[in-house]
Amino acid sequence: MCITSTQIVSFWSRVDRSKDCWNWTGCKTHFGHGRVVFTRKEYLTHRLAYVISIGDIPAGMYVCHHCDNPSCVRPTHLFIGSAMDNVRDMYDKGRQHTHQGESHPMAKLKTGEAQLLNKLFGKVSAKNLSKIFKVSLPLVYKIGKGELRKCELV
Repeated sequence: MCITSTQIVSFWSRVDRSKDCWNWTGCKTHFGHGRVVFTRKEYLTHRLAYVISIGDIPAGMYVCHHCDNPSCVRPTHLFIGSAMDNVRDMYDKGRQHTHQGESHPMAKLKTGEAQLLNKLFGKVSAKNLSKIFKVSLPLVYKIGKGELRKCELV
């Protein structure tokens, strides 16, 4: 990657260095990582900060954050890691998103609705339950037969 001194000056001018983390103040991805375009190519700012300050990033490697702040570009907060290192770091720090039951983005029913459907299963036809709760027949059968994990019904 060839970065000119003008681009480097422009890059650091969009960084707020007033706190422990040096936060990118320009455009960001929906995950909060900074992004910048140089010569028609988009770069994630933490990766660019690593290259500018420390050196090349080995092929297939990630630039991870010790601080868990995606917009931070402070070189001392960045480290190289594999995809597995990045996932392990996420789990070790409790940053994984585990949505279960009604908090899952794809959930079709609230917990109480699933429990009611389960109680009515066998007393009301599956087809009618499907219409009442506005869910598919296979989901009615899974809930009715208790085939979903307990956490999905609780």
